[in-house]
Amino acid sequence: TFSRAAATEFKKRLLKLIGNAANYIEIKTFHSYCFDLLGKVGSLEKSRVIIKKTIEKIRSREVEVSRITKTVLVIDEAQDMDEDEFDLINALMEQNEEMRVIVVGDDDQNIFEFRGASSKYLEQFIQVNKAVKHELVENYRSKSNLVDFTNQFVKRIHRRLKHTPIIPKQTGNGKIKLVHHQSGNLTAPLVNDILTAEITGTTCVLTNTNEEALQISGLLLKNGIQAKLIQTNDGFSLYNLLEVRFLLSQLNLADDVFIICDDVWDKAKRELINKFRNSNKLEVCANIIKDFEATNPKKRYKSDLVDFIRESRLEDFVHGNGETIFVSTIHKAKGKEFDNVFLMLENFNPTTDESKRQLYVAMTRAKQNLTVHLNSNFLNNLSTENLEK
Repeated sequence: TFSRAAATEFKKRLLKLIGNAANYIEIKTFHSYCFDLLGKVGSLEKSRVIIKKTIEKIRSREVEVSRITKTVLVIDEAQDMDEDEFDLINALMEQNEEMRVIVVGDDDQNIFEFRGASSKYLEQFIQVNKAVKHELVENYRSKSNLVDFTNQFVKRIHRRLKHTPIIPKQTGNGKIKLVHHQSGNLTAPLVNDILTAEITGTTCVLTNTNEEALQISGLLLKNGIQAKLIQTNDGFSLYNLLEVRFLLSQLNLADDVFIICDDVWDKAKRELINKFRNSNKLEVCANIIKDFEATNPKKRYKSDLVDFIRESRLEDFVHGNGETIFVSTIHKAKGKEFDNVFLMLENFNPTTDESKRQLYVAMTRAKQNLTVHLNSNFLNNLSTENLEK
């Protein structure tokens, strides 16, 4: 898969489905798999070239055959593949002619074209390998009218692999509200809408740009609303967070000891809480520990913990509650879901398929209620139950 957060979620769900057998399934990001194969320690700088180097080593037979011999390969979020990742899959298939490959993706949610991702690789995989295509169209997340509303919109995307409309598994309706403005600067009216709204559950405000997200979070805080900006800390490694380094130092394992025993683990957690009880990053550390324990319920290896931390991002461990309103750009919210979504589309006019997919991703983050503030009319001809214009 493409992120440590996705790999963690995959592992959690497998543990629930098949129990301890999940611990014998290798679940990795593209980059961590390549670093492991080449016996290197991962870093942000090296990750830009590691996949190409791995492909070269596989094809020149410099990688031990047993390391790349697989019976089943599953690719998640395949619409986000770039050329190198697609080439890696092909290299592995060349070495495993009998390997079963399951590629899962939704081309309607490809919003990372700016970094080379393209659903054309998913389409090419299907065509070249004469793959059997299944459409998974059941939606368990959103209320029925939200699914109907986004189904109508997604038809505007010209080039699509899916043809069957999404089917809601929930029968009840949520609330959809379109708030039209005649001018720009939608920040203040959107914040005022939140201040007067009666909302329960998790809430997120989605914007098109980082600057808009920063302005909204600032205005919410100014009005006494507990707000948290979901940020990508590019260039910052979670491994270098003081609290994380302290936790690792408390493990204090000898060089020839690889497994973290329960006593050592529990003591390290207690020392972390005692030393950093006033730190605003203690919650992040608690969530790191919680996710690591959830995906490693039996044995905990120090090397796995270090890899887990190195591959993760700070925003992966910012979890929600009903009191905090999250603010994020659409791109950073991909893969997340919220009971209530407020979407600000200031001077946003989706004329390209890429911008239409971006808007589709934004609207499908909502589980119950969706409010859209906009100063254009491209949503006017959509209709569904419980829609307020």
